[in-house]
Amino acid sequence: IDPELLWFGTVAPGESVTKTFDVRAGCTGTLSIGSAVYPGNEIEAYTATFPEDWAEPYTVRTGFAFTVSVTFAPPDTNEWSGELWFNSNDPDDPVSAVTLRGNTVDDPTENVPPIVEILDPNVGEYFLDNQLVTLTAAVFDEDEAVTNLVCSWSANGSKLSSADATPSAEGTIAGASQLP
Repeated sequence: IDPELLWFGTVAPGESVTKTFDVRAGCTGTLSIGSAVYPGNEIEAYTATFPEDWAEPYTVRTGFAFTVSVTFAPPDTNEWSGELWFNSNDPDDPVSAVTLRGNTVDDPTENVPPIVEILDPNVGEYFLDNQLVTLTAAVFDEDEAVTNLVCSWSANGSKLSSADATPSAEGTIAGASQLP
């Protein structure tokens, strides 16, 4: 999904703003999107327009993309934040999302990304497959409390699901995981 964040700025009730994003099939096979859903109440303020031939499941051949338009028409002046999820046959990332933000005080596209420092294992350290490895890191974020972050570890491009963690108030993250 490109971009992964649509920021609509401040929009008065009765007015609307439309933005677009692309969904690209960058895999080696045909991408099949089983559904596109709003997981919360953001459907009240956002309307997505899909390609004319959209039907679920929707298939996209490798290297091709389609464009989705999203219109933000808030019913009030409140902040409207949410996501539009795409459930697909992608084995590495079966749920992809575009974040939707409107009537927010700050521009989320201007946020500074978190800083992550890997403390253990050491860079270049060698491990065998199926070995249990202790993972420790520190994370810092200028824009929000680090406890709002969820951190994930990966090895050889595979997510180590048992190593997902929320940092402590000091920004420390620790866990252990079996390597693929």
